[in-house]
Amino acid sequence: MLATASFDQIDGLGMHETTVSLSAHAVRNGVGAVMPAELRLPVCGRGERT
Repeated sequence: MLATASFDQIDGLGMHETTVSLSAHAVRNGVGAVMPAELRLPVCGRGERT
């Protein structure tokens, strides 16, 4: 529920990278002031951040 309210799109690129895009709702509520509209997160194969 939090992910669907905060992000319009969550894309996984294999087992190495995930890209998330903020939703309009999150931007209206100030999340855009502290996070970029699109964020790339490196991940390990089991889901841990590197």
